[in-house]
Amino acid sequence: MNIKNTTYDFGAGSVPVLASRHKNPDGSLGGWVAATATVSGEATVTDRAVVTDRAVVTDRAVVSGDAIVIDDAVVRGHATVSGDAVVSGDAIVIKEN
Repeated sequence: MNIKNTTYDFGAGSVPVLASRHKNPDGSLGGWVAATATVSGEATVTDRAVVTDRAVVTDRAVVSGDAIVIDDAVVRGHATVSGDAVVSGDAIVIKEN
């Protein structure tokens, strides 16, 4: 679930795109998610983390810190991407129960 679409500049030479802040399962306001990306309502994206392009974050995955999920990357299951990590290209990060 995302909150209020607006434009956001994801940086790195990109132009501002339609995006919104993610509402985390605990009700906290999360990081920016591009309208072209997919983040499930069960996933957590903390306030400084971003998900852009056609990236997908599903299940109970967590993207935190200054982490970026970009391009066609997928983070799912109980996986955590944190710190200054960048998950990009066609990468898939999965952690099963």
